[in-house]
Amino acid sequence: MPSGSGELPKAKGRYVASGVSLDLAEELARRAGIPFDRAEAAALSGHLYETCFAAIVKALGLDPDAVAFSPEVFGLTKTFIVADPDGGAAAGRILFDETFDLWLFALSHYSTIAAFAPIDDAGFFSLLEKMKRGLLLLARPTTRPRVLEDLRPELETHPECLNVSGGMARALMVFVLCHEIAHGRLGHLDQPEGPEIELEADREAARMFLAIVARGEALRHSPIYIDPKLTGVPVILPRWLALFEQRVEALTGRPAERAGHPDPDRRAEATAVLLRPRMGETATVLLNALESGIDDFHRAMAAGH
Repeated sequence: MPSGSGELPKAKGRYVASGVSLDLAEELARRAGIPFDRAEAAALSGHLYETCFAAIVKALGLDPDAVAFSPEVFGLTKTFIVADPDGGAAAGRILFDETFDLWLFALSHYSTIAAFAPIDDAGFFSLLEKMKRGLLLLARPTTRPRVLEDLRPELETHPECLNVSGGMARALMVFVLCHEIAHGRLGHLDQPEGPEIELEADREAARMFLAIVARGEALRHSPIYIDPKLTGVPVILPRWLALFEQRVEALTGRPAERAGHPDPDRRAEATAVLLRPRMGETATVLLNALESGIDDFHRAMAAGH
């Protein structure tokens, strides 16, 4: 989302990997059969987002000086672009709140469990409660510790879902950053905020995202590698936004404020039109399953659960 003010919110610091988090990551990787280098993970945690952003810029052949990037904890749980207050980046400065990454990952894991894990009704409704709290992290960044507390047992119980949920969260982060890059490149910082420029940025982001997917094996060892089976996952992001709106309305009795964003269902459909023609059979099956799991959440919430 663009903001032409050029005013940066005050940064509150950065998150870095602790010994406890590295222990958990190592154990989960072992159980999921995923290679894990503890020293490399610890070192990467200090500059992960900068590395990802630089890889996106390089993969797309963009001018590395055109858009600046600031990953911090701003207390906002979102990603947006402003006019660069330093004046050095002509296409703006992207502000990436690191809590937003947790939002992406938690919802990716819960959605993957709902789509693919065999759970009974009690397990589903327990997962639903965690999903509802995870959704609200978007508006309540101070609930981060509770979301982490909710997430840990689901990681330990369903490590088999990590191959999908981890890749999904990474793909969504790439798409979100492409969306903000698109705002800057399309000159949206000089335009009033509104649904149409968001949809225009989505279209350009989808083009960039597909270009990165198409790089395939050339990016295999890059932090932005996207398995072609995950080509459709950007469609899931507005599906979550629809669930977020549903949850906010259930709590407040009032429709959620969209702050210039389009209707989430319209956004999901528009993104699907762009991505589905480029998806293989497995990617289509995976996206359909994820959407089915999200529909289960929607129906349960609509029924008052």
